[in-house]
Amino acid sequence: MSEWYVLLRHIEKAKRLLEGRRLPLKWVAAECGFTDQSHLSRAFRHSKRFPQ
Repeated sequence: MSEWYVLLRHIEKAKRLLEGRRLPLKWVAAECGFTDQSHLSRAFRHSKRFPQ
């Protein structure tokens, strides 16, 4: 599997966790394999530049 594919799966998991819930972003980031919430935010912004 490519790194891009894995990253997109992590982002999708984060989206599902955040959908309709008020969970701490720090917790969601850790749960989805990101080092911190900043890493999740950067990855999410980056993924929006390159649609699937």
